[in-house]
Amino acid sequence: GSRNLHYDQLLEDQRFAAPEKVHRILSDAGLLDAPRVVAYCGGPSCSAYQAGAKAAEEAGFKNIKHLSIGISGWLQAGKATDKADSKS
Repeated sequence: GSRNLHYDQLLEDQRFAAPEKVHRILSDAGLLDAPRVVAYCGGPSCSAYQAGAKAAEEAGFKNIKHLSIGISGWLQAGKATDKADSKS
């Protein structure tokens, strides 16, 4: 299954933290062995997911996908979602 890490957990002074810190946060969350990162926003008019994808790349991830339609597009397409557990 997938796991969610909200972008604000990777911010420092309203910018993405340095790659080393992002790497540490992802490690602490148990996400370093994730087979892929999917970056997305709330909808297609938002492009902030691109900054999240860039931060993941700088932290060493190679398999990064962009869901440019955002979560609203995902839901409109009838795709399933799961509620996050308390660790996310």
